[in-house]
Amino acid sequence: MLSCPRRLSPEAKAEWKRIVPLMAKAGLLIEADRSILELYCSTMGDVRELEKELRKSGRTITTPKGCIQSSPAWTQLRQARQDAARFAVSLCLTPRTRKTLGIGAPKDDEGEGDFK
Repeated sequence: MLSCPRRLSPEAKAEWKRIVPLMAKAGLLIEADRSILELYCSTMGDVRELEKELRKSGRTITTPKGCIQSSPAWTQLRQARQDAARFAVSLCLTPRTRKTLGIGAPKDDEGEGDFK
């Protein structure tokens, strides 16, 4: 099993600890994918941190001139989600990419996350 890089944020480490055992169980984990896996986890850490920030501050900000516009954090979150989705495809973490490889859904509830 690949060890979690120390440099990851706490949120990214949590994603690493969640996804690495699932990837290993599905036969998707190889040392050559370490860098892209680290990018995926780091990006998912960013997603979680930005989601927390937006829950506190909201999706819009008021400019010094009184105009309302999208929060920079909202723009960053949208980009991070897109990046994470691309990394997930590269790592075969989506239902579609697993189906292409002939890898089925988990037999137990491990993959349900917040949907339980």
